[in-house]
Amino acid sequence: MHPEDFLEEIRDTVSRAFAERSARDEDGVVVIDFANDALGIDSNRDTPEEVESVLRMFPELLRETPGFFTCDSARDVAFVPLVARLRAEFCEGRGNDGENNSEEDDDEEENDARGGIMTPMYGRNALERLVRDPERIEDKRLADDRFAAVLRKLRDTGYLRKEDVQQHTLLFDLCRHKYYFPEKRFRVLVDLDPEALACTKFGIVDRFLPLHQ
Repeated sequence: MHPEDFLEEIRDTVSRAFAERSARDEDGVVVIDFANDALGIDSNRDTPEEVESVLRMFPELLRETPGFFTCDSARDVAFVPLVARLRAEFCEGRGNDGENNSEEDDDEEENDARGGIMTPMYGRNALERLVRDPERIEDKRLADDRFAAVLRKLRDTGYLRKEDVQQHTLLFDLCRHKYYFPEKRFRVLVDLDPEALACTKFGIVDRFLPLHQ
């Protein structure tokens, strides 16, 4: 195989991970689902170093929020911190020529600084999805292991912050799992913000505490 063809094949493999996970018809019904497809990047096979090397060769892939930021697959969720870091690096200085005239601009700059993990995808950002029950992953223990590892890495690199736990009601959503208690993710959030255990949702006095869910 010619070297250029080989590189293009690698680019196509990684680009599949950045594609939309589903296509929806005009009624909003999912008609194609790529979440369990064997294509794209896979942490059981691909190393972070390999993925980073490819993305640095093809930085245009970083322009759009990756499809796997929906955090619905155990195969590629491990790459969320890496891609967030690279996207933050890529977006640096891409703003509005030094002008900052609105709260919306502030939010956009903050999102760029965190590599797009605060971008809502189908109504929820990556942090909010990392604490929810991933319906497409049958092995809930595996999901908790891998999602907790991602949360730890995001915390250690400053992409997950203490104020996020209450602002995005992460602990509440985590405690709403029905069939499996995600202990590892619970410990990450409680270690980050122990006070969240005693806080009601949105500060409303008559609301339940997280462990009441």
